[in-house]
Amino acid sequence: MTVREVASYLNCHYMTVYKLVRTGDLPAFRLGSDWRFRRSDLEKWIAEKQVRPARSGPKARKQKPAAKKPAPRKERSWE
Repeated sequence: MTVREVASYLNCHYMTVYKLVRTGDLPAFRLGSDWRFRRSDLEKWIAEKQVRPARSGPKARKQKPAAKKPAPRKERSWE
């Protein structure tokens, strides 16, 4: 696939594809002066980047520990 085809496949701008290639994040190879991509590599990359939705319900909610109250101040006597 070409850069423009990948951009269309990922629904992003073609310059975003170039940035991902430059950082080494997106798997690609050069063919002459052009970048090429394997669809299978892109599908693996997408699967790795996929974020699973957070679980909902009472078990998924973690309660923050109660904040500790500061120790009471000692009163000074100026006798």
